[in-house]
Amino acid sequence: MDFSELPASKQWATLKYKGEKFAEVWFKPQGEPFGLTFRVPRESFQIPGMDQGLTTGNLLRAVGIPIEDIDCWRHGEVLHEGMHGSNPEFNQPFAAPPKDVADLSIHVTLKPLLQVGEPAETDALPAEEASASEDSTPADGAAASEGNTAAAGSGPVEVDAAANAGAAAGDSPVRWEDLESRWRTIVGVEAAIDNLRLMVEGMQAQMETAANRPLTTDEKLHATKADLASWARVKARVPFVLPKVREFIHRATWATGTPERKKIEDLFKDESPPEMPFPRLVKLSDQLENLLKDRQVLSAHGVNVQQECKTVANEVLSTLRQLQSNAAANADRKRRAGRYKGKFFKDVRKLSGAD
Repeated sequence: MDFSELPASKQWATLKYKGEKFAEVWFKPQGEPFGLTFRVPRESFQIPGMDQGLTTGNLLRAVGIPIEDIDCWRHGEVLHEGMHGSNPEFNQPFAAPPKDVADLSIHVTLKPLLQVGEPAETDALPAEEASASEDSTPADGAAASEGNTAAAGSGPVEVDAAANAGAAAGDSPVRWEDLESRWRTIVGVEAAIDNLRLMVEGMQAQMETAANRPLTTDEKLHATKADLASWARVKARVPFVLPKVREFIHRATWATGTPERKKIEDLFKDESPPEMPFPRLVKLSDQLENLLKDRQVLSAHGVNVQQECKTVANEVLSTLRQLQSNAAANADRKRRAGRYKGKFFKDVRKLSGAD
């Protein structure tokens, strides 16, 4: 049947494997006429033989949707392209969620106006026997993305169809003003990331200059063993920090240069909004949401790198200053001791008449 004519869910529909519930599905979350969301309870990973079968592809097969019809899907912070069904991530099993997470969810977007195939032959429960959980609806097109399904060929999957009955809810229009506001937020986060990059670059130069500076002969001669050991220790930390610094600088430098980002930027250059069909606006909203999350993750990573870089840079500089100060003090004491010793023997020679 035509997926666009499928009524929107009013409650979660249950997916069963050998009579046991392992996942739930919600068709057409609010504002997404070509979307559906799966969620998999953490307990499903304890079902014998289920863990390797919990994949995006098997979830879609369980509800009769060919993977070739998928435009993209989102799991966690990662957006996967459908690639006409050729993406190997379709068949990658998901890891079980941590103990403090109740379930995983995965959000799927179909290609607009596609005829989705009828569900494959399954041991589906009659509508009057099926049960659906009456939890709250998924967020407006922004369901967190982590989910899975039963293994292909490992047994029939039962789909609770009762939850899909009822009239479709009206789609909430995506306002261009909201998209512009989200874009401005993205630009602001990118500016903060660029400032972090400049700060990290300055600290990188300080660390490398100080760590690569050789000690002078006097510093080596008069420095204490403790100061030399501390200097060797802090210098050894620099090679472990620099890869993180270079990786963040690279990501921050090229964050605004990706083709996808430039295409989105071009849409907001004109004062008047471009004319777009509703499915394209929904997809643009998802793209902006994913872009914002990516920038927020990069910004948080940059803050961590900057703090670690600052700690190491300060420790390198303070240790070097301490070594130089102590070495200079030791050299001065040795010179004064030498002068006092020479004066003593000179006085002895005078008194003895040797001079």
